[in-house]
Amino acid sequence: HVNLPFATSFWRSLGLLANAFAIESFIDEIALKTGRDPVQLRLDGIKDDNPYGVRAKNVLKACAEKAGYTDSVKDGRAMGIALTIDGGSPCAHVAEVSIEDKQIKIHKVTAAFDCGLAVNPDQVRAQVEGCICMGISAALYEEMDLRKNKLYPINYGSYRMVLIKNTPKEIDVVLIEGTDKPGPVGEPPMGPI
Repeated sequence: HVNLPFATSFWRSLGLLANAFAIESFIDEIALKTGRDPVQLRLDGIKDDNPYGVRAKNVLKACAEKAGYTDSVKDGRAMGIALTIDGGSPCAHVAEVSIEDKQIKIHKVTAAFDCGLAVNPDQVRAQVEGCICMGISAALYEEMDLRKNKLYPINYGSYRMVLIKNTPKEIDVVLIEGTDKPGPVGEPPMGPI
């Protein structure tokens, strides 16, 4: 615990976002330095006897396959892949991105998600899509700073968030039911994006 000189509040997904960014970025650095395929490196690092190992592998494979994942740049577009497990629900995303006018543009996100039994699949897909948009907002737009020991901005009008024009034109969600019990849906799809 750290005592800060300003008030903090709740934020969705708690440590999942920061931890996922650090871990998945490091895995990509290892893949780059060793010349290994990022998907295969992740698959090789997941043990089947891990309680979520098989489910995580299935999610990663399904996501990479559905997206047509490649680690090469084609027509100015690159793909990034990430996998997280939160609350027992594995999720993977492939984001197809480019740089346009010195800004990151996300063209498409493919997601594979295993929350177990999807009681309402349409609602689960909608939740995954919303998590992707919220994660994009957090990663690319949302920001607060300190001015004279006070947080700014102080209202939503001046707080920059993702707009529909900044969201991917396509979000493709693949649901995998790796267990016959329903699992968490609200937070887990935030991690990979």
